[in-house]
Amino acid sequence: MDHAVRVHREITDPKPLNRRRARSIWTGILCVLLIALCVYSWFARPEFIWGPSARSVAPQRRDANVRFAMFLLAQRVRAYRKTNGSLPTSLAAMGESMPGVSLRVVSDSVFELTASEKGRAVVYRSNASINAFLGEAPKYISGNTP
Repeated sequence: MDHAVRVHREITDPKPLNRRRARSIWTGILCVLLIALCVYSWFARPEFIWGPSARSVAPQRRDANVRFAMFLLAQRVRAYRKTNGSLPTSLAAMGESMPGVSLRVVSDSVFELTASEKGRAVVYRSNASINAFLGEAPKYISGNTP
């Protein structure tokens, strides 16, 4: 009877798991490689992970981005005027902020947005033609330039 109890316990008792040494080694190697990739990514800042840097963007594309952002900001100023009845005194009063862009109210219905792009002032005036201000910007942004 004792023998039967011993055999039954051997079968039903949980056995300690034998960890394979190879699995631990591969897990360690994988962790080291992932940490190395993270360190490389942080210091080298490759474009395929972080996107293009401001230095690598073409000047025409950068100008187009500034012009289009100013156009969108002007639409927000117009929406503010429509809801509140008057133009805001500043971008901060509207709850907006765009680094390097300032708002100047010219009259009750005319305003100017001014930005500096590489030392050159880009001015959007609300009573001027939007197409003239944007110029080739939509083509550069969409990538349809020759």
